[in-house]
Amino acid sequence: MTKRIAIVLPTLPTYRKDFFELLNQSFLTKDMEFVVFHGTTTTKMVKSSDNNQFKELCFETKENKYGGYTITYLKGMLPAIKNYKPDGVVFLFNPAIFSFWSVLWYCRRRKIPYAIWSCGYVRPELSGIVKQLRESVLYQVLRKAKIHICYGHLYKQYLLSKKILPRNIFVAQNTINVEKILNQNFSPEFSRVQGHIKVLYVGALIRNKKLEAVMLAVRNLRQKGYAIEFIIVGGGKILNELQNFVVENKMESYIEIVGPKYGEELVTYFLNADVFLLAGSGGLAINEAMAYGLPVISTVGDGTVADLIDQNGFLLKQFGDIEEISGKLEKFILLNPEVRLGMSFQSKNKIKEKASLQNMVDNYTQACIKLLETGKV
Repeated sequence: MTKRIAIVLPTLPTYRKDFFELLNQSFLTKDMEFVVFHGTTTTKMVKSSDNNQFKELCFETKENKYGGYTITYLKGMLPAIKNYKPDGVVFLFNPAIFSFWSVLWYCRRRKIPYAIWSCGYVRPELSGIVKQLRESVLYQVLRKAKIHICYGHLYKQYLLSKKILPRNIFVAQNTINVEKILNQNFSPEFSRVQGHIKVLYVGALIRNKKLEAVMLAVRNLRQKGYAIEFIIVGGGKILNELQNFVVENKMESYIEIVGPKYGEELVTYFLNADVFLLAGSGGLAINEAMAYGLPVISTVGDGTVADLIDQNGFLLKQFGDIEEISGKLEKFILLNPEVRLGMSFQSKNKIKEKASLQNMVDNYTQACIKLLETGKV
């Protein structure tokens, strides 16, 4: 008899489409199936009309604000999950979504085993009693989960520190379909001029990305005589604010904000850059950049990046630290061009070894098999 798993997400963003289609193929070989249950709080999401090769159900998301915090409710999700009658449930858990708690309580009442799929990221603005309360509540959810699926090894170490048994932890390195890029064997057109560097950022334009800090770091290096440019590709809430920041600080000659680009439109930007830089919260654009062969300078972000940067770049210890960003960029600029080219090959090898989509699907499948083997709790 085919076993059923409900995968419960806040939203279903477009970058998950390839993952779930490949996961569906994997499940079919194991006499398993899944349905993705998700909300609607993002405009860049997979739709039923996208000819998906997997099953998904979308629920209208209702939001209510209480004292600066947003509590959400996915209308009709719980009845739909009850009707599906899953043998196991996987949560990309968000404690601010009330519907997730109702599904969790349903699992406990019906003794349905559940897994938590997470990176373990905590927003840096959370602190004090709010952060402590969140950690305390989440720990109760974590310790009762039968299986844990981690974005990367950093979160696995956190779970081990909380006395979660190693046999119940699976690392399905969070990624996108990097195989599509690797199979085309792109080669970036790196600058061969010492000191001339094009820095690239691709992603959402939000405050936690710390883009102003990067701009100021680039300005510092320009003032020291380096020929360095910063190209920002993306859209978001602070697009106009960033554009004004560039004008006010007279940085138009070396800072370019090109707005949102998608799919094939991005290829040229990745191929013309020398290094990808992320100074704030994480993003899967790092995986994309590495598949194109770019060295990377980044924070650990949500923790996933810690598995990806070694000899192919530099890790930043702090979010948005102008001095640290300047120092890492200068160190990169001063590298011999042949060394930078070597970092390019290392990026490609690392992403292929650690974060291919197939690896993610294989490990996720094994975690779900183990979840079903736990049976009734």
